[in-house]
Amino acid sequence: MQIAAISNPHDVLWVGSPGTGRALAARISDERPPTVPTTSRKVLIVVGSANAVSHKQCDLVEKVSGITVLRASIARTKDSSGTLHRLVQAAISALETEEYGSVIATGGDTMEAILDGLGIHCFKLSGEVEAGFPVGLSSHGGRPLILAMKAGGFGTADTLANAAKHLIKFKEPTV
Repeated sequence: MQIAAISNPHDVLWVGSPGTGRALAARISDERPPTVPTTSRKVLIVVGSANAVSHKQCDLVEKVSGITVLRASIARTKDSSGTLHRLVQAAISALETEEYGSVIATGGDTMEAILDGLGIHCFKLSGEVEAGFPVGLSSHGGRPLILAMKAGGFGTADTLANAAKHLIKFKEPTV
């Protein structure tokens, strides 16, 4: 109720619980989505989480055409920061090929490291792929880049596959 009363939600730094996220998404979902003139529909999925749910989702999504999956081992290691660093470097290298128009990251540390590595410091939240799975828009190297992030243990077996298919089919809104 209080979020709905805020006249310009884009001018607010949002911090809070999933309930706040749902309320914010509902508040901005009535706004016209921004135009995203992406040149590629390929999706890169980067899973830095060791959560078994994410890895089961990866097993299913790896069968979908147009999607590349990079993932850390499900086994936790003593060098988790080194593992994350190597995974993120592989993701950055892939994204710099200009082959991908979208990246989905599983785990907040993973998305943060990718954004830092690409020098992306802001993005525009545009909604949710599904409840609790935000999607936004940014740019890298003068090209638009669609960003989506989910928590490691979030979703059903087909959550990642559905999200990637959604981003592959993403259409530019008409003016």
